[in-house]
Amino acid sequence: MPSFATIATAFVSSLTLASAAFSATSKNNVVYYWGQGPDQADLSTACSNPAVDIVVIGFINVYPDQGNHSYPGSNFGNACDGTTYTTVPGLFSGSSGEETELLKKCDGINPGIKVCQAAGKKVLLSLGGGYPHNGWLKSETSANDFADFLWGAFGPQKSTWVNSGKPRPFGDAIVDGFDFDIETYSFATTPTDSNGQTLTAPESYGYDYMIARLRSHYATVARTYYISGAPQCIISDVHLGPSIANSWYDFLFVQLYNTPECSARASLTPGKSTFTLDKWEAVVAQNPNPNIRVFLGLPASTKASASADYYLTPSEVYTLTEPLYSSMEHFGGIMLWEATYAARNTICGQDYTGWMEKVLGACASNKALVTACPSSSSSSSIIRSTSSVQSSTSSRISTTSSAQISSSSSAFSSSSSSKVSSSSSAVNSPVVTSSSSS
Repeated sequence: MPSFATIATAFVSSLTLASAAFSATSKNNVVYYWGQGPDQADLSTACSNPAVDIVVIGFINVYPDQGNHSYPGSNFGNACDGTTYTTVPGLFSGSSGEETELLKKCDGINPGIKVCQAAGKKVLLSLGGGYPHNGWLKSETSANDFADFLWGAFGPQKSTWVNSGKPRPFGDAIVDGFDFDIETYSFATTPTDSNGQTLTAPESYGYDYMIARLRSHYATVARTYYISGAPQCIISDVHLGPSIANSWYDFLFVQLYNTPECSARASLTPGKSTFTLDKWEAVVAQNPNPNIRVFLGLPASTKASASADYYLTPSEVYTLTEPLYSSMEHFGGIMLWEATYAARNTICGQDYTGWMEKVLGACASNKALVTACPSSSSSSSIIRSTSSVQSSTSSRISTTSSAQISSSSSAFSSSSSSKVSSSSSAVNSPVVTSSSSS
């Protein structure tokens, strides 16, 4: 029987001919996170979806300043077997042979990244995530050292790094950049700086240093690398607000769920919303990157957020997206949490990611979103699977026939909190709510 690597290599070869050109400034990009889905399929499967343009792997959830023996830690759900790296001299603490929280054996991620990239998709690695992320940066030096580690461990593979025994969790696979999904609202201990003094604004401190350091590494190679952020929808985001004002971001995946007052759902309820995505135009106008793109961040099923009410049907997504698409100069597309939920949310024979591609295509062509099911489908109307809320009729949506959420969506597991746990993961969806602090 051929090995997984052999099959993946053959699949990559077959995709190379069909690679599509990625445009960072397109308004039609679809993004989803992968790495924390319940009983998730491997990364190669997520990367084989033709509707997705950017896949964000989550998460590096432990910072060196708080990690075992000053190493970062990671969690990619069921993609790894639990084996971790041990420390090597010359990296962070300088000790040798001590156990860390950095996962070592995640065999499917390496070929998965290559499948994605062969298909013309970009792969980003995300820092942070939801609970139990408890990280902060103690100093500018800490921020720079962390950025140097990320570049060495996940950027272009260098013989000096490998020969010294330093970690390469994804082997020779190279990510296309890094995502900042910072969501810590409370800390297990009082955050202090490198001198032991209480740190001011630990939620946001140091990310501008990290991004500048990563950008300095990016400038040394010909290949294009990206920086993205996943702020909460309230302006200004308590975690990324300062760095968004000062640092060069390529993409912002604004989380329009789990914060009731500015959620995408609230925007469809007249008089109930302080919806903010359009207001992010003024925010990003101050960013150093004139071509930064802002994404509409949505849960990919009724199980993917703190409440099923945050979920929008494709028709509702179109109602929300159509005016933004034409009015927002920096609109970039749609972000979904997350790949597994999107794949299992089948509507009229099409997964949710494919429907998001259709929504953006309809907006781009200035046409109504056609939601009619094929004649073979027994479904007769697009409905929200757990709610009686109907989609708005204010935009040009074809409603002659539509799809019912597939019963397969009931196979999703969910927790009682706003976090969605995978079968082997302590890290959850980037959906922390704190209206008082974000």
